[in-house]
Amino acid sequence: MRDDRDMRIASEVALVSIALGFAWYFVQLGIGLATEFGYPRRGVLPSVLTTVSLAFSVASLVSWWFLARSTLNGAKLLFINVATYTASVIFGHVNRAILQAFHNYGAMQNVSIALNLALTAVTIAVFAILVSKNAGRARVFLSMFLATEIISCLLIVFNFFIRSIAMSHEMSNMVVVIPMRILVALASLISTAAWLLVHTESRPTAGCVEGVEEEEPAPKRIPLLWRIFIVAIPLLVFTKVTPPGKASFLLFFAPAGVPRLFVNSNSAYVLLPFGYAAYIAVTVAILWSRTRRPLLISVTAGLFLIILNAVGCATSLKGLHL
Repeated sequence: MRDDRDMRIASEVALVSIALGFAWYFVQLGIGLATEFGYPRRGVLPSVLTTVSLAFSVASLVSWWFLARSTLNGAKLLFINVATYTASVIFGHVNRAILQAFHNYGAMQNVSIALNLALTAVTIAVFAILVSKNAGRARVFLSMFLATEIISCLLIVFNFFIRSIAMSHEMSNMVVVIPMRILVALASLISTAAWLLVHTESRPTAGCVEGVEEEEPAPKRIPLLWRIFIVAIPLLVFTKVTPPGKASFLLFFAPAGVPRLFVNSNSAYVLLPFGYAAYIAVTVAILWSRTRRPLLISVTAGLFLIILNAVGCATSLKGLHL
């Protein structure tokens, strides 16, 4: 661990942005349900969506800017990432404006894919160099950032394949769409875990600050942020894998599958409190587990409940077309 203020600021901005992005997903879900997913192309709502998107982009730039000022070996190379990300954001908005104005989808999408692939390749090269220059935990979280960029590169390639499939109609788009959603969820989880490691690494060790004495942390103690991350994993995956829709909305907000396996009842309203009670109990147990063994038991119980809920919901929804 090291006492690095810039690294700490970078991780805090990134983690707050991730949390707000998670909340913003459900705001958009509510807006979509209210408008039946028919967002108007003009008016206040599109402007709000664009403004929020720019705000998240700025927060990401701030995170990388402060990380580039940190004590990591070769950290200044991250200013290249700041430049490439800025170029990607600017081109994304310009590309969207051109598409809306001229509807020149083919040419502009080809340019977009080529540019994003080039920028991602530069970012991969930067992280590869940083991984080789650092050691310990720094190497671990830099390797995780490298993995997310490699996944981003794969997503760009998959996007190209989707366009080719859509044009040829030789096979279902879902063959590529499903792996893309899985990769997006995986990249999001790895990136969040990497920023948690950055935050952990930026904390000073005992006796690091002159004149200040700190107690050594308890052995094998799990920090609260990591426990919150474990609880949030199913929710983060949900926001990345499933599109807003009736089926996904019902399966997420109606955990009736858990008691449905044991109680033969068609009343979802009766079963819902039991499903919520089971989820809340496991969530509290995970957040309360401060050492590895109780945490492992709580997480295992949570996975068991998720599997039970999935099986119960699949049984209840069999034959329904949502």
